[in-house]
Amino acid sequence: TTRNNTAKLWRVAAELAFWNFCAQGMLNVGLVYVASARAAFLTQLSVVMTPCLAALSGHRVPSNVWWACGFALAGLIFMSKKEDDAADGGDGGFSLGLGDLFCLGGALSWSIYLFRLSAVSDQYDEIQLMSRKTFLLAVLYTIWCGLEIVISGGASQWVGWANVAAWAMLFYSALGPGTVADVLQQKGQKTVNATV
Repeated sequence: TTRNNTAKLWRVAAELAFWNFCAQGMLNVGLVYVASARAAFLTQLSVVMTPCLAALSGHRVPSNVWWACGFALAGLIFMSKKEDDAADGGDGGFSLGLGDLFCLGGALSWSIYLFRLSAVSDQYDEIQLMSRKTFLLAVLYTIWCGLEIVISGGASQWVGWANVAAWAMLFYSALGPGTVADVLQQKGQKTVNATV
């Protein structure tokens, strides 16, 4: 029935919003602890995680994808190796800190998002699914922002929160390029598997 289809659409949109929120939220928290270049590199580990998720769920992953994953993982290990620094007594060994773990959690969440979107993209109209996902994502970010303001005693961490132009740019980026990117990604994943 139509009511069941609408409820299922909202459930799928909520799942996608959750994974998208976790991906961006964990990356934002990770950026508090690590440099943006390192965070960007760690986040790209999702290109290794997505094929692993697919294989664990029984999907066939081509051998050239596994080779690429091996090279990406070798790069991650190489880039994550801490250089010996006399100031902090580093030993030059491989190390992952709290920020790194948040970034990796964000990468895993993004991989799950891509994997799930690939699984459901051909079942729903792009505008219907992505508009609901974006609405629910906005709700999650509003809750986070509200909690942050309450926890900080009424102060906002965002210096420009009272700037109307900043809000206009934020809404434009979500409704303009953000919406177009979401719709095109879902269209693309109707024909291209998440692991390719």
